[in-house]
Amino acid sequence: MLSFGLAFGLGGKEAAAKMIEKAQQSAEEAKSKLEKAAEAGKADAKREMHATERPPQTAPRRV
Repeated sequence: MLSFGLAFGLGGKEAAAKMIEKAQQSAEEAKSKLEKAAEAGKADAKREMHATERPPQTAPRRV
């Protein structure tokens, strides 16, 4: 944050603070979306794994 303050000068502290706040909000939104996508992918993978499972085969019975 200090670098933003210095870059904008003392008069630009508010602008720098707004930019940082907006960046933090964007990061939080992206985090939320990524977490939801990860959970959806995890669920899809589990469904796919269960869909391809076959019951164990037993040897044919001889009579």
